[in-house]
Amino acid sequence: MAEINKSKPAIVIGTIIGKVVTVVGWIWSVFWGLMAIMSFSTDDLLNDTTFRVTSFILFLSGVLLIVLGKQNTNLIKLYRKYVAQLSIDENHSISNLAASTGQPVDFVRKKLNKMIEKKYFVNAYIDEANGCIVLSNQGDSNQSNQTVHTERTEHSVKTVKTNNMNKTVKISQTITGDLAEFDSAFAEFESAFADFDSAFAELDDDSHKTETVKPEIKAVKCKGCGATNKVLTGSVAECEFCGSYLQA
Repeated sequence: MAEINKSKPAIVIGTIIGKVVTVVGWIWSVFWGLMAIMSFSTDDLLNDTTFRVTSFILFLSGVLLIVLGKQNTNLIKLYRKYVAQLSIDENHSISNLAASTGQPVDFVRKKLNKMIEKKYFVNAYIDEANGCIVLSNQGDSNQSNQTVHTERTEHSVKTVKTNNMNKTVKISQTITGDLAEFDSAFAEFESAFADFDSAFAELDDDSHKTETVKPEIKAVKCKGCGATNKVLTGSVAECEFCGSYLQA
């Protein structure tokens, strides 16, 4: 399982910060914008040149807050858009992502690095050699599914071997009982030997067979980021994009 540091809290916090900064920026810029306008229309202290310059600078700082808040909000919207595309692309190719969103590859790569830096993607990194984004949760999920499959296969093999051993014991008991009477022992022994030979052939045949139980995979949509993940039915996994818990 991944660490406690998930991307879902980072997304929620980023959304709140973006909205708060935007609102504060509007209030700040409107207030100081009005003060700057009033400084040109009155004859009192507001008419002071220093106050005009200060008001204008503070107005610009409010505009800057608005821009920063919008950038943060737009990045989260873009993250959800990227997640929706990456969830249907097993290779997580950056070029495919750029083509599907109609954006330049360099732009997409820059935005992905920004999202990784802000922890929107959990334990992810850009594989420059293969031109894709690698999500570590995906590897953990595949390893978990493979472990479950191996355990089920081993259980099936043990069951087959146990059944074959029981058959062999029954045949041995039949032969021992038949030898109690010598007159009919030979005929019965010959019959039992034929059964034993048949059972042994079946044992040898079954020992090479292993019942492979294929785990059923179910597509689950993440409530945190909206991505579609493949999860083993009856198990609990994590979203490979934001780390939220999923249950099939």
